[in-house]
Amino acid sequence: MARTAKRYKKKAEKKVLRISVCMAAIYARLSVDSDEKKSESIETQVTLIKEFIQKHNENPDREYEIAVYDIYSDLGKTGTNFSYVR
Repeated sequence: MARTAKRYKKKAEKKVLRISVCMAAIYARLSVDSDEKKSESIETQVTLIKEFIQKHNENPDREYEIAVYDIYSDLGKTGTNFSYVR
């Protein structure tokens, strides 16, 4: 039986997709309106943003991936008050 030369075999090409990763922080703020309208809670805002990021990252046509660095929240404190205690 004759040997088949390897040079005639088609090489399977592996296509490696490299997607860049963008680091992002989630910032949620609870503001108090004077109209006393119900505002979204901090937890709801964070959940909505996480769902957005998950849907974005699941998109096969995405150009980049979003990774959450940290989550920050503001409970309606004003930036003009310097006596804010952490």
